Amino acid sequence: MEKQNGEYRVVLVSDIHINKVNRLEDRIHALNEVSEYVNTHDIDLLIDLGDTFEKPNPTEEERIVYSEFVNSILIPYQKIGGNHETINNIIFAYDSSLKNLLIDGIAWQYITSDNESIAFVFCNYGAEHKIPTIINEIHRDNGDAKIYFFGHCTVNGAKTNSGHILRNDEVDATMFAPFEFAFLGDIHKRQMYKNWGYVGALVKRDAGEAGNADGFTVVTIKEDGSFIQEFIEIDGRDYITLIHQEGFPPVISKEIVENNIIKVLLSGSSEWLATLDVDFIRKQIVELNPYKVSFERNSTDEKKRESISESLSEEEQLKEYCKVNSVDKTTTTKGFNFLNEYLKEV
Repeated sequence: MEKQNGEYRVVLVSDIHINKVNRLEDRIHALNEVSEYVNTHDIDLLIDLGDTFEKPNPTEEERIVYSEFVNSILIPYQKIGGNHETINNIIFAYDSSLKNLLIDGIAWQYITSDNESIAFVFCNYGAEHKIPTIINEIHRDNGDAKIYFFGHCTVNGAKTNSGHILRNDEVDATMFAPFEFAFLGDIHKRQMYKNWGYVGALVKRDAGEAGNADGFTVVTIKEDGSFIQEFIEIDGRDYITLIHQEGFPPVISKEIVENNIIKVLLSGSSEWLATLDVDFIRKQIVELNPYKVSFERNSTDEKKRESISESLSEEEQLKEYCKVNSVDKTTTTKGFNFLNEYLKEV
């Protein structure tokens, strides 16, 4: 593994999720940005951290998109298998146009620097349990090499865009303690911790990731094994939700909707929703933005509920509840029978 000016410079991309029916043009734009960067900034290695495709059987059109990207970069390249493209730890057999640079059927492998002081470990999704074996083998062959880990997995304690804390009893952060750092793909929210972290998705996948920045990570590893990292943001489209409440139409302006992904939330009574001219709203937006517009309806109708006085007896409360909530006769009869049996016991 050669280095530039005594340092290794690595570009990391992850979770591209190439899918011809979901913003393919955005992914092509992002890959072109990555290609231009690595070819003009003295980068030593490009690493794809997995989930390149949405499914393990990409279409020809999807293959061509990635093939053109791989063939456009002028530096060494390494691909790691993600959960969306891996079946039984064997990566889908991509065609020869992709240079066969994937780890095809191999759980993990590593490369070392010229003086063997630094090692890079590449680990496919599902092979995390082999980390102890990896550490022992590298230290056996390369003494006290400083080891960097590149993989695709869900780590216990990682955070999602919605704020949920993920649980995975099989992969804990302590597993990465022997590494200088573990750079991971899988979770689309960029997040960095003491010695491990997720670089984040190259492109937003859906509206749930509206707060994410599109982009990739550049890691510079110095001769002493220390490193610095930089996130390179790509100018991409945002997910915008326009709220159209009954009586309060949204402001549809070029500044808001142009080149973004638009969803309109319609909120009001069911009667109002039924008479709303959705096509007219869509036409207004499409005139400013040619991309698909989606709509979500939220009915604000509420059932009128009457309070049931606690001063009534249990049987009277049950009768009142069934009356207010229109409970059917069969259910009402069963309820009374159960209540009477209960009252006998107490």
